[in-house]
Amino acid sequence: GYTTGQKSLSFNRGNVVSIDHFEKVPRNEEVTLMDKLQDGPVTVSICANSKQFMYYKTGILNDPDACDDDHTTNHAVLLTGYGTDENGMDYWVIQNSWGKDWGENGFARIQRNNENGAYSMDDFRREAGSIKKQ
Repeated sequence: GYTTGQKSLSFNRGNVVSIDHFEKVPRNEEVTLMDKLQDGPVTVSICANSKQFMYYKTGILNDPDACDDDHTTNHAVLLTGYGTDENGMDYWVIQNSWGKDWGENGFARIQRNNENGAYSMDDFRREAGSIKKQ
């Protein structure tokens, strides 16, 4: 516990996460990023200013104006996977921090292999963490 002079506080150390290593993956290097996902989730920053993103419910996001000159990447999300839908459209799977009421239970699908840069992900970063009991 910890004493503040008037009250004794206690806290549970429980699980603690530490970062084992960090590496920056070149911007929009899809093959490299897909390879890094084999080891676990990857943190990325994306453009989150568009109304399509803010009010997303379901489907594959593809907003050509999401990352125009006035909007830079401004929101960190967890990239958890990728796939291809029944129509052959490739997508990334991200987990947002806005809770389970946003998107598809807190997740979104964002178009992959998109040449116009919609929802361009910037500075892909791979952070490997491990949970340690203390």
